[in-house]
Amino acid sequence: MSWEFFFGILIIYIILRLFLFRRTSLDIEIVRKHIDKIHVKMEVIDDITYLWDSSTGDFLAQGKTLDDAIEVLRIRFPDTQFSMHKAN
Repeated sequence: MSWEFFFGILIIYIILRLFLFRRTSLDIEIVRKHIDKIHVKMEVIDDITYLWDSSTGDFLAQGKTLDDAIEVLRIRFPDTQFSMHKAN
């Protein structure tokens, strides 16, 4: 067998390896971060705003204003979405 034959086999091997490596490197795993969602109930007692989890009744945050209490929520629960409905 001649060196051209071995060289040809080597080139084919390299091309196949590059193709297979490229195919495996294109596989992407998408990981979704779980984000909690909590419905909030608000109470104002003695000019202090209190926020509670409406389904469990757990205390979440407090502040002089609603904006202050929401800022506390952002700090305490950074990966959580909150919702609040206006009462009629």
